[in-house]
Amino acid sequence: MKAPETRMNPDISKVDIGIRELKELTIYPLPAAFQLDLMTNVSGLLVDVFSIKFNELQDREVGLKLASLFIKLIQDNIYDILENAVDPKEMGKLGFSDTHELMRDIATNQFAGICELIYKNNYEYFVGKLKSLFQERMEEMGPMKEAIQMTSLATKDASPSSADTTEDTK
Repeated sequence: MKAPETRMNPDISKVDIGIRELKELTIYPLPAAFQLDLMTNVSGLLVDVFSIKFNELQDREVGLKLASLFIKLIQDNIYDILENAVDPKEMGKLGFSDTHELMRDIATNQFAGICELIYKNNYEYFVGKLKSLFQERMEEMGPMKEAIQMTSLATKDASPSSADTTEDTK
């Protein structure tokens, strides 16, 4: 009986790491379960996302703001992310006992490249969909926002001015 043919995930990437001597490290896509756990545990990210004043930003700025929030998420959780993105057996073969030891042998530019790779393979599509969703909601709010502003102006005009109030009290 012939063994079933296996296919490699195209999102698996190889990166060179090392301060003194380069070693090849495989970066795997993050499991969806881990990504969901990470997103749930980082409620601050969602607060930041919802605090963005999308109506005041250009399309490009919205994308950059969302991307920067996700990159911060990656940087703040890099050890947990690496535990899910790197095979522990491969780390051991390369001479690293854990992700903290691994990080001590990654140069800054290599770290930036790994963060970018993790972002592109795991979050870029999600950020694009999130941006699109927010833009749709802002467009839907357009007429409602104008109505709220008009109501606000009408309420101001209908309220007695300070001059009218002072005359009544004389």
